[in-house]
Formats: sequence, C-alpha cells, structure tokens
Amino acid sequence: LYLTLLFNMVFVSATHWYTAPLWLVGGVPCVFAAIAVGRIVGWWRARDVVHTLEQARKRLHSTIILVAVFSVLLTTWSLTLLHYGDMVQQGHVAFFMAATLVASVFCLTHLRPAAVLLATLVTIPFSIQFALMENPVMWAMAANLLMMAGTTLYMLFIHYDDFENMISKRTDLE
Repeated sequence: LYLTLLFNMVFVSATHWYTAPLWLVGGVPCVFAAIAVGRIVGWWRARDVVHTLEQARKRLHSTIILVAVFSVLLTTWSLTLLHYGDMVQQGHVAFFMAATLVASVFCLTHLRPAAVLLATLVTIPFSIQFALMENPVMWAMAANLLMMAGTTLYMLFIHYDDFENMISKRTDLE
C-alpha cells in the first residue's frame, strides 16, 4: 500500500515538476516518503509478532485513523495539483487518484471499515471538484470515478463476506 502510494506520488510530482511549486512536488512527497518508510519498517519488524486480541484491536483502530488522515491529506494534495499544469497533467492527477484508490481499497480488503472510509474520503471530494470544472471531460472523469469506486466497494463487500464466512466456518471447526 505505502509503496503504491509513494511511487504514484513520485510519478505525479515528476510530471508537475516545472509547473507546480517545489513544496508541493518535492516537499509533500518527501514528508510522505519519510512517514511511509517508517510505517513499512514498523510493519516489517512486527511481521512475526503474535499480538493479543486487545493489541490487534488497537492496531486495527490506529490503521483506520491513519487511513482517514492519509486519505484527506493525499486528496488535498492531489486536488491542489489540479490547479497547475495543462489538461494532460490534470488527466494524470485523475489517473493517479483512480489507480491509487482502487489499489488502496484492495490492499485494505480485510479491513472493510478502512477501505470504505478511504473510498468515501477520496471519491466524494474528487468527484465534486471535477464536476465543478467547466469541462465535459472532467465531468465524465468524475462520473467514471464514482462508478469505479462503487464497483470496487461492491466487490469488496462480496469478498469481505466470503472472508468472514470462511473465518466463521474455521472457528466452528475448531
């Protein structure tokens, strides 16, 4: 998840390097990179740790909070980038938002509240911003993202229910 976000941010920043302020294309991605690397290292170190039920609940809750914070911050960053560059660069921001949204939701498949929260916090502001732009292509992108998010969440719910049933049956067998 973090690597997907990080690489996608770097690619979007690269395409906006000469049109957006340095703090936006250099500073923000560097701060996020430091946070992402810290989280990756933390998860890597904890990969073999067996947590108590209470520890697991706290980690899941903190993940949901981080998803909310990152969703708002990255959406704000992306929507700020829309004001810089030409239509191709704006299209790249739209692609970044859509691709990152789908990849992130699938990375959070087994934590449904976080995935739904992420999809909501990214899709709604993005769609509103694009719908308010005076360009039919942007309107179509807004509608397309809404459709993609809806389809992705529908699939998430189906797979989550299957996962939940599998856990339930496994618990019954034990």
